[in-house]
Amino acid sequence: MAQDNGAQDNDIQSGTLPSEKQVEDYLRAHPDFLYRHQELFQILTPPARELGDGVTDLQQAMISHLRQQIAKTEDLAQILIDNSRDNLTSQNQIHDCVLALLSANTFQELVEITTTDLAVVLGLDVIALCVETGDDLDIGIRGLQYISPGLIDEYVGGQKGILLRSQTSGDPEIYGGAAPLIMSDAMVRLDISPEIAPAMIAFGSRDANRFNENQATELLHFLSRAMAELIRIWLVLPQDSDED
Repeated sequence: MAQDNGAQDNDIQSGTLPSEKQVEDYLRAHPDFLYRHQELFQILTPPARELGDGVTDLQQAMISHLRQQIAKTEDLAQILIDNSRDNLTSQNQIHDCVLALLSANTFQELVEITTTDLAVVLGLDVIALCVETGDDLDIGIRGLQYISPGLIDEYVGGQKGILLRSQTSGDPEIYGGAAPLIMSDAMVRLDISPEIAPAMIAFGSRDANRFNENQATELLHFLSRAMAELIRIWLVLPQDSDED
């Protein structure tokens, strides 16, 4: 935070800041200083012109307005830079997840990578691979979360196959013992095959704002489609005829 004039005067008297005379002498000795540090013009107060009583110094007002616009532009640029970095980080994380899934040597290992390794890569508390019960396909795989028929439609049926929630609580049927930790999550339907029960993948975080309804969903859709394709390959299942 900038110091007020009184604090600056005290600093000058105590010798922690140069005096006005020292600043003046330095500038006279280095006439190109302001040319080399043009960013200082944004904080320096230019001298007001004597225009007579009742006459507004429009140049002074324009300079002040320009400074405000520059400050706003710099803030916006920083926001865009930060967002670009965040997006690039997220993209790299998703790519790492897909590479990890491709490294699986068995379907059991694919499930274990999904529910353990991917959570670490994405910085999440839990990832649940859910399958609705009532499926005749007995694959004897550990790590799957079996849920009630119709639960997937209840969550993502009217949400284009995906639901992002913030400031929420975890469903024990989906997250099991980790449910009390969950404060935001994302659920994505897995379009695997008509020969297997409905399935979805759920991403849970203790950060209440990690997921929210305004976030872009392209990367989650990409990861989920890769997951569905790998499950279909490992279980030798036919592709859904409605899928492109």
